[in-house]
Amino acid sequence: MWCDLLKHISKMDTIYYPLVVFLIFENLIGLGCFNPCKNHTIVNDSTRLTSITKVSNESALCDNFAPGWYRFGATLKGAMTTECPADSQCGSDMQIWINDTLPTTTDDIVKKQICVKTDSECCGMERQVRIKNCTKYFVYFLVPSPADLCARYCMQDIDDCLSSPCQNGATCIDGLNGYNCSCLDGWKSVNCEQDIDECASSPCQNGASCNNQHNAYTCTCAGGWNGTNCENDIDECLSSPCQNGATCIDRLNGYNCSCLDGWRGVNCEKDIDECLSSQCQNGATCIDGLNGYNCSCLDGWRGVNCEKDIDECASSPCQNGASCNNLLNAYVCTCTGGWKGTNCEYDIDECSSFPCQNGATCIDGINGYNCSCWGGWTGDNCEQDVNECSSIPCQNGATCIDGYNQYSCACLEGWSGVNCDKGAKLDISNQSCTNFTHAKPCKNGSHCEEENGIPTCKQNPKHETKASSKMNVIIAASLGGASVFVIILVTTICCIRARRKMRTRRLELRVDIHLQARY
Repeated sequence: MWCDLLKHISKMDTIYYPLVVFLIFENLIGLGCFNPCKNHTIVNDSTRLTSITKVSNESALCDNFAPGWYRFGATLKGAMTTECPADSQCGSDMQIWINDTLPTTTDDIVKKQICVKTDSECCGMERQVRIKNCTKYFVYFLVPSPADLCARYCMQDIDDCLSSPCQNGATCIDGLNGYNCSCLDGWKSVNCEQDIDECASSPCQNGASCNNQHNAYTCTCAGGWNGTNCENDIDECLSSPCQNGATCIDRLNGYNCSCLDGWRGVNCEKDIDECLSSQCQNGATCIDGLNGYNCSCLDGWRGVNCEKDIDECASSPCQNGASCNNLLNAYVCTCTGGWKGTNCEYDIDECSSFPCQNGATCIDGINGYNCSCWGGWTGDNCEQDVNECSSIPCQNGATCIDGYNQYSCACLEGWSGVNCDKGAKLDISNQSCTNFTHAKPCKNGSHCEEENGIPTCKQNPKHETKASSKMNVIIAASLGGASVFVIILVTTICCIRARRKMRTRRLELRVDIHLQARY
């Protein structure tokens, strides 16, 4: 009730308003009805700091507050300066300051002496002001200044961190008439001077011992555990201790290896020697293997234990119809006729004894040979001379003379050619057959004809027919009795000889005709 009454009276308009307000606030505070730390007016004005100096041509700033509680803004931290300001500081020519220390307790409102600095002295005028320490800031009960007084309250920015109270790398945060330390991890207390015991929370597990360190701890793990807090069971199999394909089974602070067949030892590192019980036979060498053994057999043996004789004939090494006879680590081939060699792979060269005669070429065959005879020879070994006159090649009564791979024909008068099958040419310049009507130069039933202006003796049709038939018989007999190769060779040689004889005969005819024309 008293609080409500005093609040109502404080709103009355009267000339004694400042005094009434002062008395009312005094009683409200005394009765506990009013808390100035919560009920005050904030003045945000950084120009009232002692670091701000008024320029000479600027107007001075003056305060004229209505009665009440005031707090100077957060930027100024609400601390009125406790030292006499210099001239023109705080943006004014007259500065109000506390000629005392700031309150250090938050329990009561205290009265402090304030001074008004004038031109002549720091405390030209003085009076008292009520101050409340609200821990983080100060509040002041201010009343209006006299009408003729242009003065201003001066504030200071008190830095309580200048003494570096915070330790161990902590950050100092300046406060109102105090400071706070923002400690680095691992430190605590007002000035961060105490190391935090990280082991106090018992972080280490599974019987591990905790070792406190600065902003950290380490755990000394018991056997078989690891991790920051020894929370992990060590998998002893991670290092792959088991060898040779063995399976690792993890245990607490240990492991077991399940070995594959053929291995033994803690880590299955030892090979079991199967050759100790091997059954290798016939002089074979035992080679130990993985979970088994191999027998290195001597030549000629096979099988797991070298107990079987190898059949060397199984691969059919003998060739060309030969028969194979298996032996121990060997075989023998019985060759058929005409073959020789280990596997009967070589053909016997029947020509190596030079059976062919008279320059014939020997052509080797299988278990035999053939002789390719030169012209004029025949027989298995070309040992018989061929009678070229047996085919009666010479015509028109000519005589055949046998030679080596050839023959020659002795023509009757009036005939020429290899086989005397051509009439003689009457090669006389500027003559014709009419000039020889009475001389009759052509003999043996031939007659005179002109070829390209040259008189030539030609066979009569009867003689030519008989000669052609005879020649056909001769050619047929030749084809039946000799090979094509011999015919070509003989024909070539005969042509050469015939040409030579024809040239000779032409010369003889020219001489005869010349003599006949002359006589």
